[in-house]
Amino acid sequence: MRGRGLIANTVIQASNGQLTEMKQAYTPYIQPKLPPGALFSAKKGSITITAYKSGKVMFQGAGSELEASKWGNSLQKSTPSMAKHTLPDGFQTKNVLGSDEVGTGDFFGPITVCAAYVAKEQMPLLTSLGVKDSKAMKDPEICQIAEKIMPIIPHSVLLCPNTKYNELIGAGINQGQMKAMLHNRALQNVLRRMWPEEPDAILIDQFAEKIPTIVI
Repeated sequence: MRGRGLIANTVIQASNGQLTEMKQAYTPYIQPKLPPGALFSAKKGSITITAYKSGKVMFQGAGSELEASKWGNSLQKSTPSMAKHTLPDGFQTKNVLGSDEVGTGDFFGPITVCAAYVAKEQMPLLTSLGVKDSKAMKDPEICQIAEKIMPIIPHSVLLCPNTKYNELIGAGINQGQMKAMLHNRALQNVLRRMWPEEPDAILIDQFAEKIPTIVI
């Protein structure tokens, strides 16, 4: 599956007057749930704004830097970088169950999660069929190979259509939580289909970043 963009975070220091003004401005977007120490939290489009009692205000999401610039200079700005994880020695010789998702980047929806299990004995066959990093393949080639491997690889594909996504957002469930639920269910589906066989390892593509720590 293809990668997705990373989410930026910006923090500013606001005066009491600015906090009052900001809360009024974001009233249509106010969220009912508050993190510890927060005065208010709002969700405006793809941007989450959280104001703390200390006067610090965190803007998260695509376009956060521009939104924050309307109120003051940033104290902290970061774009999380995807860590380069090294797989354990001999990982390529293990029986692995893995999952990944698409549909949350520039081209949005439906959110699609796929989990699949590959036994080490199947690796030569998959290699001979042309399976490799999807970033090095074109879509027609991926579709052709998928038709050949789907009958022999235990897998589960789950979708969250845009209408369901909007319904879940309205219920207070964020995108990260949706992806976690989809990954979990897809992996469980494959584990049931594999039973009594069990994988040596489970690999999940990272879809969440640590939120920068700020003193509140």
